[in-house]
Amino acid sequence: MAQVIIYTDGASSNNQDAEKRVGGWAAILVLVDDEGSPEATREMSGSLIGATNNQAELEAVRQALLALRKPGQRVTIVTDSAYVIGMLSKGWKAKENQALIAEIKALLAQHHVTFEQVRGHDGHAMNERADRLAVRATKQRLTD
Repeated sequence: MAQVIIYTDGASSNNQDAEKRVGGWAAILVLVDDEGSPEATREMSGSLIGATNNQAELEAVRQALLALRKPGQRVTIVTDSAYVIGMLSKGWKAKENQALIAEIKALLAQHHVTFEQVRGHDGHAMNERADRLAVRATKQRLTD
């Protein structure tokens, strides 16, 4: 059975001023065959007005899961966000973003999902690419 590996990242700017804050998110979906070779890649990104970095990180996961067309897929989500992994797979209690987390958990339940945490800004090629896409989406929104 093929697997989908999803690399996600989020970014946020103007964190001191909630009214001017913009969050950028990005996801890279890689369809991998049974031998582990990539068959197809899709990059997605966007931005949210008022979003914190954690909200942008979660939105990347949400958008990637929404893009999956068939339920029951084997999915690995690769992120540098301890918050995402804690909230979605380690049972951390949400004080904020409860509705978003609940929606993502419902999407996760449709698939066979594992999480992998990587160190951010540490040379992981796909994590670095997702970071660049998220930052670019943030900057684009700021200049619009």
